[in-house]
Order: sequence, then C-alpha cells, then structure tokens
Amino acid sequence: MPAAALLATFGLNAMPAVRAAESPTIAIADVTALESGGIILMPVTLTNSSGASASVTYTVTAGTATAGADFTAGAGTVQWQAGESGTKYILVQLLADSTAEPEEILYVSLADATNATISRSRAALNITDSSSTTVGALAAGSVSEGAGTATVSVTWTGYSTATVTATYTTADGSALAGSDYTATSGTLTWSGGETGTKTFAVPIIDDTDDEPDQQFTVSLSSGVSSVVTLSTAAMTIVDNDATPTLAVAAASVLEGAGNATISVIMTGTSTATVTVVATATSGTALAGSDFTATSSTLTWSAGQSGAKIFTVPILSDLISEAAETFSIVLSAASNATAGSAGTVTVTDAPLLSISATSIAENYNTGYAEMSVTLTGNSTQTVSVAYATSDGTATVVQDYRRRTGTLTWGVGESGAKTFNILVVDDTVREDNETVYITFSNVLNAVMVTDSVTLTIVDNDGQSASPGVAVADAVIVTETSGTTVVTEGGATDVYYLQLAQQPTSSVSIAIGTSAQLSVSPTQVWFNSVNFSTPVSITVTAVDDAVGEGLHTARITHTITSADTRYNNAGVRAFTISINDNDAGYQHCAVWRVHRCYRRRQYGRHIRGEFGCGAHPNRAAGGERRQPAHSFAGFAHLHQQQLRHAADCDADGGG
Repeated sequence: MPAAALLATFGLNAMPAVRAAESPTIAIADVTALESGGIILMPVTLTNSSGASASVTYTVTAGTATAGADFTAGAGTVQWQAGESGTKYILVQLLADSTAEPEEILYVSLADATNATISRSRAALNITDSSSTTVGALAAGSVSEGAGTATVSVTWTGYSTATVTATYTTADGSALAGSDYTATSGTLTWSGGETGTKTFAVPIIDDTDDEPDQQFTVSLSSGVSSVVTLSTAAMTIVDNDATPTLAVAAASVLEGAGNATISVIMTGTSTATVTVVATATSGTALAGSDFTATSSTLTWSAGQSGAKIFTVPILSDLISEAAETFSIVLSAASNATAGSAGTVTVTDAPLLSISATSIAENYNTGYAEMSVTLTGNSTQTVSVAYATSDGTATVVQDYRRRTGTLTWGVGESGAKTFNILVVDDTVREDNETVYITFSNVLNAVMVTDSVTLTIVDNDGQSASPGVAVADAVIVTETSGTTVVTEGGATDVYYLQLAQQPTSSVSIAIGTSAQLSVSPTQVWFNSVNFSTPVSITVTAVDDAVGEGLHTARITHTITSADTRYNNAGVRAFTISINDNDAGYQHCAVWRVHRCYRRRQYGRHIRGEFGCGAHPNRAAGGERRQPAHSFAGFAHLHQQQLRHAADCDADGGG
C-alpha cells in the first residue's frame, strides 16, 4: 500500500466557519508518543474561516528519527469546506523496534495554504522508546524464615532520558503480614539514561511455629515514563521450625483414687491442628480388673502447646498386692511426632471397713457409736464422708441426722468413730433401721458403701404379724409438716388404715395443753378404712411468751382386730408459732427443749428461760414451781454433755 494511503486524513469536531474581520490562519501542534503507538494524529487547526474553502499541504520528514525505520515518510493535503473551520488531523505511522534508544524526533511541515495564511508551519512528533520494567526470577524466589529479609529485584530494560519510576506493594498469600512478614511498599527510581536493576527488602518474621512453606506476592505498577510488563511475582518463605513432639508424662495413682490423671505434653507449636490418640494398655495391671480400657483423642488448636489431660478409671479390689503398671500408647498423630509410651503405676490402697450394728432404744445410752477402721498405712491423707438416711426409722422421730467426714493423717491407721443420737420414744413399734452411706473416699478403698444401724424397740411387744407397725395407720401431714400459730393459722393432717380390718378400729387422738384437735376420735371399718379422715390442729392462744415451740400428738388404737389393737402409730411433732412478745430462750431452756424433743415428753415438764416473763422477777431467775425444777434436775448428765449436739442432730 502506498505511504500516501497510510497517511490519509480525517476530520474530528469540524465546526462551521465563522466570519470575522481577522484573516484565516492555519497552525500545526507538537505531539509526544510512544514508539509502539502505531498511527499518531498530528492536529492542524484553521482559525477564522473566510467563508471560502481552504487547504494546506504537508510533508512528514526525518529529524533524529529515521524514515523507514522509525516512521513512514509521506505528504498530503488537508482541506476545509466553504465556511468550515476547526481542527483536522494528519496521520503519521510510527514503526516500533526492539532497540533501546533515546527519544527521537520527526517533523510535519505545512505549505501552500489557500484562502488562509500559515501561522505555525512545522511541528515535532517526539518518539519515546517503548521501555518496560521486569521483575527478575520472583516466581521461583524463596527465602528462609530465619533470613531476616527477602530481597526483591526490579530491572529496567528500556532507555529514557527522563527519570523513570515504578511503584511496588506486597500482598498476603498463604503468608500473612504481621505474623510471617512485614507489609512493604515504595517507589524505585532510575535517573535519565540509567538502566539496570533496583532492589528493595521485605522483612521476614521468624516465629516458632511448625508450618508449611508460605508465599506472599509483590505487585508493580507503572510510574513515570514506565510500562510494567510483569505486574506480580511470588516470594516463598521456607519454614525453619521443627515438627512438634508429643510425650506421655509418667504418673502414679492409688488403687482407691477413682481415676488416674494422665498428661500428654506437646513441645513446640504448629499452625495446624495437632491430634493424637492415647490408649491405656495392659502391663502388670490388667484392663478389666485393675483399670478400665480407655482410648481418647487429644487435640491442640493451631498455636497451642503444653499438656492435655485425660483420665483412666482405676478399679478397686480387696486384694493385697504389689504395685502394678499399665501403659499409655500414642498413635495416629497428625502434624506432630508421637513419642514412646508412658507408664502409670497403680499402688495398692489402704482399706476402710465398718460393720453393721444395733442399739437399744434407750435414752440412758443415747448414742450409737459407729467405728470405721483404716487397715494399712498410707503415704497420703485418707478421708471418707458419711451420711445417715431413713430406712424404716424416721429422722427426728427415731434418730438425729448426722453427716461428716473422717480423716486419717499420713501414716495413720486404726479406727475413727462418729455418733448417731437415737430417740427413746414410748411407742411400741418394730425394730427400725437407719442407713449409713459413705462417699468421697480419698486415697483408700471402702470395703462397703453402706451399712445398716438397727434400733431395737424397748417399749414392749410390737404389732401383730400381718401388718407392720409402720404401715398399720397411714399419717399424712400437709406439705410433710404440721405448723400452727397461736391465735392464727390452723393446720390439717390425715389418718387412714393401711389394710382392711376384720373389726371396727377406733383411734383416740391426744394432745398436750398447747394444742387442741378436732375430732378427738375417729372410727374406721371394712368399708371406709382407706378413706383419709382429716384432723384439724389448733394452737392454744396463751399469754406466755414462748417463741417457736413444739407439742406432740399421740394416737391410741382400740379394736377387736388384734393386728390393730394397741398398734403403734407414727407419732409426730407440731411446730407452734408464738404470738406473744418479750421472750427469749437462753442456754438452759435450749438444753431442756432439746432434751424434751429427744424424750418426747417423758414426764419432764417446765420451761426454763431468760428475759421478760410473768413468772420471772426483774433482774433475777425465772420463778418456777418446785416440781418443774425437780423435773429438770433429773436430766441425765449424759444428756447435758450432749446438749451442744442438739442443733446439729435436728433437735435444736
């Protein structure tokens, strides 16, 4: 194709000519372009059209640029129609090459204008070499985590008489700024005419985590007089930390301890989750007889180290034997190295024993002494907790609740005792039982978890066979207790027979002077025996300040049915809220009251108190009838010694 054809002209933004007094002029402007720019537009402008058509010729000639090597030489004409003005463009074809070279110039010259004058006849087209920046060998670049810094190179392969710049920035990949490297950015500069390589450093952070090799990227962007041909490259950080190790700490445990606590310790850290399976396996100690076979998966989160705990149940026996061992084996470790098995030593534990016992229901005896014996010496403190609970006996009515802990010091053995207060009532009843259970055994083996205390009745023959005394008459208290208030609230309880009688049954209800009941007698027969009959209890409203006090209700059974005649009925205590002010109990009263609760009114009358009272002289002891004081004097010395136990035993 002829050069003239490549240098065709086209018009942009043509404007109608405007007539003016000024003479029409034509001018051409300078242009700067990259060597790789292809066809470049050189602007030629007609100003102040005369209304007639106008034209100008042009030629493209060499300056420092060479025709045929850097551009295509040519010539042509630019035309404006009648009345038209504005800018037309001359197309100049640039030829790119691979030679690094300084800026070059070609010229476009105007001549032979018609209907206008040329105000600027020549313009320069400045050709800038198409240079670029290249990041060298970064795709395969790597640096040790312990190196301190990674060096990144940027090479300028072009040529420019002007200053050249390129901007760089780091960005996260699998490596994270702040934990694996320090984010870095900046600008590299080549002076005019300078070429070659520039470098910058990225700080690398050396941690202690075992982790895979990680990468971050470097991005380049064009700056002044530069074109980036390779915009990103990767830098690999090679980990320098050893794989974490896992080890089992040796452990020892007493046979009676319940569980062996095992520690598996991880040394070092990992950025990945670490897991391992720990399994208890038999040695001289056997799974199933000395310990329970156990397997557990232990997990350390990323960045964790130190110990993880799991437990192996230890089985107690009553066999005297030498110390035995079993192993903890580590397997299936991920992201860590499992060490060798650890050893757990099981040492034979001392034995705790207690025997069932019985005690007569006799207030002169008062307490059942329970003895727990430790056989064998321990190198650790031994303890066991105990607690009473109802069997056929009922707390408060038949005995006082006891809880506590027995303790043997290091190297100590032998017996430790605790006492249970037994209530001596006047009710004929079967022998009754109290359960004593043991728990929280420390550093020993309890031969039995519970024993039974039997309370032997001392009130004559028990109920006839066929109906147990405790079940002959069913007594149901509202909410489990009966509480009344002087001059205020009453309460209700219910009576019914447990089994169908063969003859009518009469129950006479008796109270103390503190209470009244309605009705005072009830009857049951073979038809209504299972229908509960309500008994309303009312407190006697006296003028005596007594505080919270109690009274008893008794029941006497008469029937031709020998199973019921004179059978015992569960006696119970009524709580009475006082409505009289100005009375306080003192220590003597508390001892007396506790004693009376234990004896349930066995011919001990009189109330000894301190504070305002109608029978008390100001500043002195309360006046009291002689018979009452004499009754108090008959309190047994053993009861006085045990007065301090009153509250703890439920009789406070």
